[in-house]
Amino acid sequence: MTDKSDEELCEIARQNILASRNKQLENVKLYLSRELQAMKELVKEYEDAKKVAMQADIEQLTKISQKYSKAL
Repeated sequence: MTDKSDEELCEIARQNILASRNKQLENVKLYLSRELQAMKELVKEYEDAKKVAMQADIEQLTKISQKYSKAL
């Protein structure tokens, strides 16, 4: 048998479980951090595309109003 008492073995087991859980938590944090970064990039791309589309809409409206003012 071992020289360690039941309490010592329980403590070692507890430490091993904590280490395993901490590693799992770190992996989840890393995964979520990457997912968050990907989502931020998607939002940025969407916002950039929205700005371009809005600018095109403004230009189109300006052209339409210029055509109407020339017609009048």
